[in-house]
Amino acid sequence: MFYLACALADQPLMNYWAAWMVAVFVQWQLSKKEIHSQYAGRPALAMLLCPFVSEGMARFVIEPLICLGVGYELLRCSDALGKLVMSCAFSLMFLENYYRHVTRQRQREVIDARIEAEALNQGVREHLGDFK
Repeated sequence: MFYLACALADQPLMNYWAAWMVAVFVQWQLSKKEIHSQYAGRPALAMLLCPFVSEGMARFVIEPLICLGVGYELLRCSDALGKLVMSCAFSLMFLENYYRHVTRQRQREVIDARIEAEALNQGVREHLGDFK
């Protein structure tokens, strides 16, 4: 992103890059102190704008729409920054879809483990029943 900002000589994009780097550094410093839960966080602005939708829907629909709207408005002052923020909308939708897929996969693994434990338990009962 830094090279893009320098190549385009786009001051708003350079400012965004600098602010982003500071935010990443601060978050990195804070995350070293505790174990991360992998929870993506509550979409506060999206839930404030649409309090009647679920958290997942806010992440999958409302937050990308916010990115599209903000990016569109940023096109006036910086074409590159506006397009970057608008492209983030698709990244958000991709990530939320990926997180949903991972969650479903984990749920399937738990269900499979339960079925396997029940089958193993039944086999042990049958085996111990032979010794009585």
